[in-house]
Amino acid sequence: MVERQINGVGCFDRNSLIKNVSGIYLFMKRAMDIAISLSAVVLLSPVLFIIGALVGLRSQGLVLNIEEKYGFGGRRFQAYEFKSIVNNPIIRKLPLLFNVLKGDMSLIGPLPIPAEDLRPNPWYQLRMSAKPGITGLWQITERAGAMEEMVRVDLKYIRERNLQNDFKILLKSIYLLLGGKKRNLLP
Repeated sequence: MVERQINGVGCFDRNSLIKNVSGIYLFMKRAMDIAISLSAVVLLSPVLFIIGALVGLRSQGLVLNIEEKYGFGGRRFQAYEFKSIVNNPIIRKLPLLFNVLKGDMSLIGPLPIPAEDLRPNPWYQLRMSAKPGITGLWQITERAGAMEEMVRVDLKYIRERNLQNDFKILLKSIYLLLGGKKRNLLP
């Protein structure tokens, strides 16, 4: 792989990041995304319905915020979240499971890039060499703040992605969802 520096952040050539991924990995990851998301939607459908009804009673118009985001290969898509009157960010993001089922997103991956934040930046192009995720390596670590650090962590995930790492990130995300403490998983 060809490594280069962009404003002090080590990056890899997009083509080498894409070549690093096998078709079997992509197939298995998509199968995992569909199985887990569909199961979650079925199990949580009463909760989704109740939250949707409550949001509808408390606000005008649509129950969901629909935000333009950029994902894999620079493809634009509409991300769904409950309106911001839902205080819990995890509950607010439950409708993103439908984005996973549609194929816009994955359960695990770098954060999607909001349309208003997209700028001609090599980092964004590299981050878009993987499908964005509801959760990812960045979200489960104690890292905070600097965009450069988020990009570094996202590129680390993209460079080293495999089913074992995805499964670890998913388990850690569930652990945190149930009240566990964050700890730094990066060297």
